[in-house]
Amino acid sequence: MSVKSVEQKEDKILGHRYLLELKLLRKSDNKIQLLSEYIFKPKHNQSHLCYPSGLQWNRTAEIYFVVTSKNQGRWLQHLINNMGRIYQETNDHHFHLVIFDYNSEDIDVDKSLKQSLLPKYKLIKKSGEFVKTKAYNEAVNWVKNPNAIIFLVDLHLEIASNLLVNIRKVSTVR
Repeated sequence: MSVKSVEQKEDKILGHRYLLELKLLRKSDNKIQLLSEYIFKPKHNQSHLCYPSGLQWNRTAEIYFVVTSKNQGRWLQHLINNMGRIYQETNDHHFHLVIFDYNSEDIDVDKSLKQSLLPKYKLIKKSGEFVKTKAYNEAVNWVKNPNAIIFLVDLHLEIASNLLVNIRKVSTVR
């Protein structure tokens, strides 16, 4: 076991809230698990730890990664491969890739997505002048889940698999 990180938030009246992240070794298969939990230490009882009500993050919150593109085939393929690797590493069925493509001529986006490891994706195609803000707005409006987290992503990033957990830490269980 090792401590990955500890984040502390102090409330001068109520006490301290912590987000603990621990790396644990699962004995059954010798795999490392990441445990992330909020705990609370009340000011009036320094020897007592508890789970704060309403502050447990939603580990299965739906995340929609949204990207826009026009004739950026090489970078779009990079993102599709990167997201496929994340799915393969995490087996997380609660994230989606939404691509808003303005008729790219340098890649068959539909074919690339079908050949990828991604189980959940949406391709929105549009012709005409490429307007990034308009594309983002239309892609975001496609997401119908009001509790989903929408994450606008750039094609040129290398995204690590722990980003899913880091994004979800801002969510709460309802």
